[in-house]
Amino acid sequence: MTRALILGIAIFVLIWLVRRSFAARRPGAPDADAKGESAAKERASIESELVACAHCGVLLPRSEALEAEGRPYCSREHLRLGAR
Repeated sequence: MTRALILGIAIFVLIWLVRRSFAARRPGAPDADAKGESAAKERASIESELVACAHCGVLLPRSEALEAEGRPYCSREHLRLGAR
Protein backbone atom coordinates (compact mmCIF):
# COMPACT_ATOMS: atom_id res chain seq x y z
CA MET A 1 0.00 0.00 0.00
CA THR A 2 2.75 2.47 0.96
CA ARG A 3 4.82 1.55 -2.08
CA ALA A 4 1.86 2.19 -4.38
CA LEU A 5 1.26 5.58 -2.80
CA ILE A 6 4.92 6.60 -3.13
CA LEU A 7 5.02 5.32 -6.73
CA GLY A 8 1.85 7.27 -7.57
CA ILE A 9 3.27 10.49 -6.12
CA ALA A 10 6.56 9.98 -7.97
CA ILE A 11 4.76 9.44 -11.29
CA PHE A 12 2.59 12.53 -10.71
CA VAL A 13 5.65 14.70 -9.98
CA LEU A 14 7.48 13.34 -13.02
CA ILE A 15 4.55 14.05 -15.35
CA TRP A 16 4.14 17.54 -13.86
CA LEU A 17 7.83 18.34 -14.41
CA VAL A 18 7.81 17.07 -18.00
CA ARG A 19 4.66 19.05 -18.89
CA ARG A 20 6.08 22.18 -17.30
CA SER A 21 9.31 21.78 -19.25
CA PHE A 22 7.50 21.40 -22.57
CA ALA A 23 5.12 24.29 -21.85
CA ALA A 24 8.05 26.64 -21.26
CA ARG A 25 9.58 25.72 -24.63
CA ARG A 26 6.44 26.26 -26.72
CA PRO A 27 7.08 28.82 -29.50
CA GLY A 28 3.78 30.65 -28.90
CA ALA A 29 4.21 30.87 -25.15
CA PRO A 30 5.11 34.27 -23.71
CA ASP A 31 8.73 34.52 -22.63
CA ALA A 32 8.38 35.00 -18.89
CA ASP A 33 12.12 34.54 -18.38
CA ALA A 34 13.00 37.56 -20.53
CA LYS A 35 10.63 39.77 -18.54
CA GLY A 36 11.98 38.41 -15.29
CA GLU A 37 15.58 38.95 -16.42
CA SER A 38 15.03 42.61 -17.33
CA ALA A 39 13.31 43.28 -14.01
CA ALA A 40 16.13 41.51 -12.18
CA LYS A 41 18.76 43.56 -14.04
CA GLU A 42 16.94 46.80 -13.21
CA ARG A 43 16.64 45.81 -9.55
CA ALA A 44 20.32 44.82 -9.44
CA SER A 45 21.41 48.14 -10.93
CA ILE A 46 19.40 50.06 -8.34
CA GLU A 47 20.71 47.90 -5.51
CA SER A 48 24.30 48.10 -6.72
CA GLU A 49 24.37 51.89 -7.10
CA LEU A 50 26.67 53.16 -4.36
CA VAL A 51 26.14 56.40 -2.47
CA ALA A 52 28.32 58.10 0.14
CA CYS A 53 27.01 58.82 3.62
CA ALA A 54 26.59 62.58 4.04
CA HIS A 55 28.14 62.40 7.53
CA CYS A 56 31.10 60.00 7.32
CA GLY A 57 31.50 59.34 3.59
CA VAL A 58 31.26 55.55 3.76
CA LEU A 59 29.93 53.96 0.55
CA LEU A 60 26.81 51.82 0.74
CA PRO A 61 24.13 50.60 -1.69
CA ARG A 62 21.37 53.13 -2.29
CA SER A 63 18.80 50.48 -1.32
CA GLU A 64 20.29 50.30 2.22
CA ALA A 65 20.80 54.05 2.73
CA LEU A 66 18.54 56.19 4.89
CA GLU A 67 17.64 59.44 3.16
CA ALA A 68 16.72 62.83 4.59
CA GLU A 69 16.58 66.14 2.71
CA GLY A 70 17.87 64.33 -0.39
CA ARG A 71 21.08 63.15 1.33
CA PRO A 72 21.94 59.51 2.04
CA TYR A 73 23.08 58.33 5.48
CA CYS A 74 24.54 54.99 6.58
CA SER A 75 22.82 54.78 9.98
CA ARG A 76 20.16 56.40 12.15
CA GLU A 77 22.89 57.94 14.30
CA HIS A 78 24.48 59.71 11.34
CA LEU A 79 21.02 60.74 10.15
CA ARG A 80 20.45 62.30 13.57
CA LEU A 81 23.86 64.04 13.55
CA GLY A 82 23.33 65.43 10.04
CA ALA A 83 25.72 66.28 7.23
CA ARG A 84 29.26 67.53 7.77
